[in-house]
Amino acid sequence: MILQNDTKYIMKSLALIFSACFMTTICFAKIPEKVINAFQLKYANATNVKWKNDVIYCTVTFDLMNAKYHATFDKKGEWLQSTQKLRVNELPEVIKQSFKKTKYASWSLVSCFEEYFPREQPRYHVRAAKGSIRRKDLVFDSQGKIVQGK
Repeated sequence: MILQNDTKYIMKSLALIFSACFMTTICFAKIPEKVINAFQLKYANATNVKWKNDVIYCTVTFDLMNAKYHATFDKKGEWLQSTQKLRVNELPEVIKQSFKKTKYASWSLVSCFEEYFPREQPRYHVRAAKGSIRRKDLVFDSQGKIVQGK
């Protein structure tokens, strides 16, 4: 038997859930035109484009020249960063050699990304693993110097 107070609680809970879903749909529904234009200008040949509109940023995943990318723009259409997924064999030789000189050289490289930021040289983010539990993220600058994750 449901008591009257239980019914009120259930109704209020359902109203809150539906409101949250509705607001989420509104927040994530529209990508500002400035952002779309900036993206199309920067990545004119992108395919398989998928947008996500967060509260502060707009993020987009896409394919370009047989590579997977992720990019972030602010609401004004300013490009903030991009990341390209790489295969281990696609890493620049200087990054591979620098990795071999780290204390993680015996670990397996499980993922690699090339990161781009405005007015900066590319950086290379690699994730190394030893077994199924131990993981280490390292970030190298374009000359092979470790800038994060020593």
